[in-house]
Amino acid sequence: MTPSFELWQRRSASDLFVPLFGVGLIVVAVAFWGRPLAVAGWGSGGVLVLGLGTWTFWREHKHPLLRLNQFGVTVNPGSRPGRGVGRVITWQDIEAVVCWKAGNGNNSYWVGVSASAAFRRQAGLDKSRLNKAFNESIGMPVMGTVVRWTGPEEELHRLRETAARVSPQTPFLDPHQQ
Repeated sequence: MTPSFELWQRRSASDLFVPLFGVGLIVVAVAFWGRPLAVAGWGSGGVLVLGLGTWTFWREHKHPLLRLNQFGVTVNPGSRPGRGVGRVITWQDIEAVVCWKAGNGNNSYWVGVSASAAFRRQAGLDKSRLNKAFNESIGMPVMGTVVRWTGPEEELHRLRETAARVSPQTPFLDPHQQ
């Protein structure tokens, strides 16, 4: 059996900030109970923020962010198809599996692949100036084929090992260490 690997997003305490902020707005609305306009404004804002924050909290963790197997790599498999993500990028179209630290977060990384020019052209990933600017700042074409992931470093080691077993000719790179 060919090895496969799925990288799932992990919940953290910071994921609860938006729903708790919504609760705070509702508490402020209750404090202004005698003023209907304040209650309507703060309360409806609080309900909206609480609802969106809770929906995002649960939705973001229902599917893996990256799936790697003998066919290739699927970045954000539950996402919208046709945008370079949510479909398999075959090993022939992958120049490297990439991973680098995202900002100052303790366990936050950008993970994905650097896809070939042909795949990027076919998927329309190099059309926008923002994508091109991001790719130039990183030093390789990765926009649309990487996702931000938070989790333990041990999972990155498992990802590296699985990539080496499935496609030994494909390098595993950190663009900032080249």
